[in-house]
Amino acid sequence: MRTPRSGLTSLRLIFGAFVASTFLFGYVLTFMTGGTNEKDPGFWPWVVAGAGLYSVGGVLWSRRRKLDTSSPTRLAASYSAYWFTQMAFAQLSGLMGFVGAIITGLWWIFAEGLAFSIVGWILIAPTDGAVRRKDEELAAMGVPFSLSDALRDAPPRRPD
Repeated sequence: MRTPRSGLTSLRLIFGAFVASTFLFGYVLTFMTGGTNEKDPGFWPWVVAGAGLYSVGGVLWSRRRKLDTSSPTRLAASYSAYWFTQMAFAQLSGLMGFVGAIITGLWWIFAEGLAFSIVGWILIAPTDGAVRRKDEELAAMGVPFSLSDALRDAPPRRPD
């Protein structure tokens, strides 16, 4: 019988898939946005910059939200829910850059959005250090549970 994957491993795999998919969007754009870079981008650089600021601000806002510390299961679930909210914010600017690049035919507009996404990804990456810092923060608040233990515990299996 296969051993269930831990919650932390799942978050890391999902994180890698989102990051890789955004870079694959950029790869696709290299075939779609050829030609000169002397086209007028219009308002798209401003739209992407605005989306990027909103994106990073949303990640920072979501990081400050309180986790449900009533049990280890709820702690892991609330951390995962907030993490997915942060990932959605981090992806926003890269996707807006993708749309802007398709509409204008200028690849660099995607790169502008990607830069903001990279900042978001750095802030939310589910690394051992990030989880350890969150554990220290929770311990300082008097929470008796460890986030790293809660995330590493195998998720509950559905009854067969």
